[in-house]
Amino acid sequence: MLNVKFLVLCGSLLASVSESANCSPLENNVDYTGADIGNAFSTSASGCCDICSSTNGCNAFTWTNYNAGTCWLKSSKGTTKAASGAVSGSLQASSQSCPSLENNIDYTGTDVGSSRSASASGCCSICSSTNGCGAFTWTNYNGGTCWLKSSKGSSKATNGAVSGVIQATSSTCSSLESNVDYGGADIGNSRSASASGCCSICSSTNGCGAFTWTNYNGGTCWLKSSKGTSKPSNGAVSGVVKKSTDNTSGWKMTPVKVIQARVQGDAPVWHPEVNLWLSKYGNSTESYYMNNLDTVNTASVEGALMYVQAEGINVNEQSVKCQRKNNMQFVVFYEMTIVQPSYSIKYYENHTPPEYGEFVAMDGAKCTNAGSDLPKSCKVFYGLDGTMDIGPNVGCNPQSSDPRAPYPDNYWCSFPNSCALKYRSDKTAECRAQYNGGLCPMGVQPDGETCTFSYKILGYLNIDDLVGITAMGYSSYQQFCQAGGIEFKAKNTGNGFEVEQSIDFWKNPSDPKANSNRATQMVAKYNQLTSSNANMTPLPSITSLTVANPKCYLNSAACATARYGCKRSLYSQICSVCSTQGAGCEVAPSGFSFPNLPLPTGSS
Repeated sequence: MLNVKFLVLCGSLLASVSESANCSPLENNVDYTGADIGNAFSTSASGCCDICSSTNGCNAFTWTNYNAGTCWLKSSKGTTKAASGAVSGSLQASSQSCPSLENNIDYTGTDVGSSRSASASGCCSICSSTNGCGAFTWTNYNGGTCWLKSSKGSSKATNGAVSGVIQATSSTCSSLESNVDYGGADIGNSRSASASGCCSICSSTNGCGAFTWTNYNGGTCWLKSSKGTSKPSNGAVSGVVKKSTDNTSGWKMTPVKVIQARVQGDAPVWHPEVNLWLSKYGNSTESYYMNNLDTVNTASVEGALMYVQAEGINVNEQSVKCQRKNNMQFVVFYEMTIVQPSYSIKYYENHTPPEYGEFVAMDGAKCTNAGSDLPKSCKVFYGLDGTMDIGPNVGCNPQSSDPRAPYPDNYWCSFPNSCALKYRSDKTAECRAQYNGGLCPMGVQPDGETCTFSYKILGYLNIDDLVGITAMGYSSYQQFCQAGGIEFKAKNTGNGFEVEQSIDFWKNPSDPKANSNRATQMVAKYNQLTSSNANMTPLPSITSLTVANPKCYLNSAACATARYGCKRSLYSQICSVCSTQGAGCEVAPSGFSFPNLPLPTGSS
């Protein structure tokens, strides 16, 4: 784990590893037996406190002079026994990590686990070191138990119970990359028995933003100012540290699963080694995964064809003959899980739809400029130019009013990844490391802090199959066009299309009902296709999505206070404020209070 020799030698450069925990008075010549979870090198017992406080699940330790100094990390104090030369201690919550405990109060619901503790104060450290824990209730059950929770939830009076909320941690690491070395940008090194220890070492070292661990000299963290260039290196493990000033009192958005659609020129490629549809672009599984959603826009399933109809098929507007705009060829269906940064939930608390930020147009893996500069809604991903740093949030805006293609229930959404201020060709490893994105590494679920969204492609549909071109005997739109066929030809009046010629599928483009029917045909055609393709998954029903997802009031202050509540609907699982009582409208229960989330310091 951590190498405290490095902390001692470079003390002037380091801050405390953890601000959320301190240690009880050390017990000399005492060994805490049992409950071991690991060990780490340290030249002194005092260093074990920092190591333990930054290690998930560690609440106590014993130091011995074994191998020049070793911290034996433990989940709890356990049984004590006399041991000459041993020094032991346990973590104590500071007032900073648990600002105030509530006596005779039980936080109900949102449970993520439990852990034994003789006192309520011990629950603070246990919760602080448990992934996903933001609050707890302690009771005297079984000699003392911490009931760990993702958030505060509802409060109720319970005699003898003690509850508290945890401040968010000050740094986290992205998913570790095995057999990868980050080349260059070195600022120092430190011994660590494992790669996971490098995260805490780097996070407490001024100027460190990434690291590579190797087994050199029993285990070494090579500390770096940024990610730099990645290269294969057998046995190396690398990671990026995200430093945060999160002050949202432990509250996190409850994950929401949605279905989105994206019109693409390239079809996803099936990768049997990971059982996923990935991009055809890249040079590794991870890059194939990233390149599908590397700062892009998507649409609601209900409105996926709006972009095709409005901008892609009119032959009068084609810049290249017999080629749809941007080579539109496939509608790809994405299943996404979203957990927005808590700051963005507060920043956009009055935005429509709830849970989302402002939609940001994106092109070439970059936020599209508003005039000559990036829009403010992009700058707040990173706190650029004095804006608030609210994190890379998913944005969504309604887009149902285009007269060329008025599709009901159409929303356009934006999914920012790393270095969204630059085009893909201009992105460097340093920029990606400095400006973290919202896309989670493959296999990692979002938490709103290290990443915002993850995805799985369910499958895709060829537009030529959908509109009937292949049923006419043509292999592609290009062949159809070159043979004299017209998919859609119209005059753009500025208030819609005056259609001159069209295949049946695109008739009546200004009729919302006809457009809604086109979307229904698309879903039916895709679901039919999945029956003959074992690697494709049909779209789930909207009802099943809604049942599985959280009530809107859990993630939105507007929905929590709405008189008639909010309703979650569509494949995009959009929340909308109800104006009257109605089916699907969920009102927050009596006594429920949405937290008053803070904003980061900075300009508005």
